[in-house]
Amino acid sequence: MKKLTSFYVCSAAAILLLTSACGNAAQSGTPASPPAEQRPVDQQVKNERTQSPIKQVPILMIIDQTKQEGFEGNMFYFTVEQVPEGYALAEMKWISDNHQIVSTYEKAFKNGATGEEDGFYISGNGQYSGFTYDDKMKGEHGQVVFVFRNDDKEELTWKQNITLK
Repeated sequence: MKKLTSFYVCSAAAILLLTSACGNAAQSGTPASPPAEQRPVDQQVKNERTQSPIKQVPILMIIDQTKQEGFEGNMFYFTVEQVPEGYALAEMKWISDNHQIVSTYEKAFKNGATGEEDGFYISGNGQYSGFTYDDKMKGEHGQVVFVFRNDDKEELTWKQNITLK
């Protein structure tokens, strides 16, 4: 009987010790934060919105300097593959030691319709876009820059160094 009583006393002491240890963790002064899956939805959405749009969706552009059959002259094509949501192409620039050519989207669209001058162009349906240049610019090394803006006038840029062929 003494053995059975000792067993009950030890069991009760162990249970008391375990329950008191569990209770102290919550009373330590720092509230335990809920696991990620139990956080309120509002907090999860807020954290996602504060991330930079560039981290969410990068700008993807293609520059193609392949000589096209049926076209005489000097040019490269460009294609906007992906931009962060809410941003649109606003300006295109060619910057080198010898030239600085800046064109707005509207000017490039107009040039695509008329084809009157060298520089950036965008066709009427937006299917083709590129940059035409004079023979004197062949071999010129510079940077092509594309500026994207959102409704709040915030800008994102994409740049690439190239040599005109």
